[in-house]
Amino acid sequence: MIESEKVGIVLSGATTESADCQLYDYAEHGRIREGMFLVVQQDETTGLLSRVARIVPHNEYYTKGDVWSEARRKRFPIPDQVARQYEVCELEILGKVPKLSAVTSPPYAGQPPRIQCRRETLMRRLAVG
Repeated sequence: MIESEKVGIVLSGATTESADCQLYDYAEHGRIREGMFLVVQQDETTGLLSRVARIVPHNEYYTKGDVWSEARRKRFPIPDQVARQYEVCELEILGKVPKLSAVTSPPYAGQPPRIQCRRETLMRRLAVG
């Protein structure tokens, strides 16, 4: 993954302290890791610095009490390749960049977080302003 690549989309219900992000398919399966920093772009010059606090994979065929419960219990094969599958990462919002100021409005649903993995770039982003 290259730096500043869009990795997902912010879902409804974000606050100034946290947000849920559904990852794009190419960002799933360990490409985004807990503890990584992402920046949710708010406009051309500002963004919200966030830390991936938790990643939760979802599969509609493997939920407690679903229609496949009995099939799993009897060890029948389940056609899981056709199930809705996705990963959601929970973001801890650390501050507004540049200059790491206080967050006064949450990210809106549909805003794309971008990966910020290189320490030098992150430090430069915090210092700009």
